[in-house]
Amino acid sequence: MIKKKSYQAGFFAGQNNIGNIVIFGLAITSSAQKNDYNVLINSFVELMDGVAPETLVSDQDVGLISCLEDINSSDGYKINHLFDSWHYLKNIKLKIQ
Repeated sequence: MIKKKSYQAGFFAGQNNIGNIVIFGLAITSSAQKNDYNVLINSFVELMDGVAPETLVSDQDVGLISCLEDINSSDGYKINHLFDSWHYLKNIKLKIQ
């Protein structure tokens, strides 16, 4: 029997110096826990020579929200967190039905 496992995937994208969209990295994790997001964001900051992302867009993941609250307060980053409207509207539709 094969156990199905859920994976979380995300990517870091931004703009280069001439305004083109660039994908900086892709991340896949087997869990959506606060610690996993913490390691992911700190690894990205390290690879980007200490520059933190300005904004993260995601679904309403509790682990990521908690991680960003900790990182913004303890590390002094100012990472904005935006909810992606597709997931937001999908969740509203499910709750209305």
